[in-house]
Amino acid sequence: MKNITILGATGSIGLNTLDVVSRHPDQFSVFAVSAHSDWKSLVQICKDHQPSFAVLSEEASAEKLRAVVSPGVQVLCGEDSLDKSGTSKYRLCNGSDRWRSGHVVYFFGG
Repeated sequence: MKNITILGATGSIGLNTLDVVSRHPDQFSVFAVSAHSDWKSLVQICKDHQPSFAVLSEEASAEKLRAVVSPGVQVLCGEDSLDKSGTSKYRLCNGSDRWRSGHVVYFFGG
């Protein structure tokens, strides 16, 4: 089982990646997802994939998401959630075997 993080999960590439993950639940698990402000789309993604983390760049959107997702999904907010090594970025990248952003797949470990 490979854990993946999807940056830009609500965009077309992110949604297509989630579709592939859905078709191979024995091979992939979604560890974390991010979006700029589309918290409504992240609600369904969190219901379907139960990531450990959901990250939004806008605090107002993050608050709305926090109010409706299951307690098992930790909602983070702001660029610092992805940018600062040693904090959320460290957890997101190191908890994930792979993450996808745009057209590039980055591999972490096996």
